[in-house]
Amino acid sequence: MNQSGEDDGGRARHSGFSMAFLFRPYFGLTVVVVLLWLTAAADLVLTAWGLRLGVIEEANPLLAPLFSVSKPLTVVGGLACVTAALALLWRHRHRVRWIHPVARLLLAFRVVVLGMHIVWILLI
Repeated sequence: MNQSGEDDGGRARHSGFSMAFLFRPYFGLTVVVVLLWLTAAADLVLTAWGLRLGVIEEANPLLAPLFSVSKPLTVVGGLACVTAALALLWRHRHRVRWIHPVARLLLAFRVVVLGMHIVWILLI
C-alpha cells in the first residue's frame, strides 16, 4: 500500500531523486582514493614550500635527495608515483578484500602528516 491507500504491488515509488549512489559498494573507496591523492599533493607542495623557506627537513629518506636536486620535479614525480599506485589499488579493488581498510589507514596517516605541516605553518 502506498500513502494514498492504493496497492502498489509491494514496489516502492521513487520521487525522481535517489540517494542509492551513496550505498554502492565502492563509493566509500572512491572518496578515500580521491582524498589520498589530494593529501599526497598537499603534502608534496607543502614540503617543497617548507624546504624552500628552510623551516623543515624532509623526513622521507627516499624523497630527501630528490628534493635537494629539484623541488618542482620531485613534486611532479611524486604525484605521478601516487597516481600510479592509486590506479593499481583501484584496479584490484574487487579482488583484494583488505584494500579498503588499508586505504583508510593510509588516509589517516596522510592526515597526521598534513597536521604536522599545519603546525610548522602556524609557527612561522
